[in-house]
Amino acid sequence: MNDYELQQEDRRIELRMYKVRWIWYHTILGIELFAVFVVLLGIYLKL
Repeated sequence: MNDYELQQEDRRIELRMYKVRWIWYHTILGIELFAVFVVLLGIYLKL
């Protein structure tokens, strides 16, 4: 493998890692948003 092919492979790995991190990050944000919604709904129903 020459230097160009190694750089391309590294770039593909970086993009794959970025996609995985993006998915996990937004999944966690969605779960947190749902938790906040449940807490606020609970507060609203108590009033």
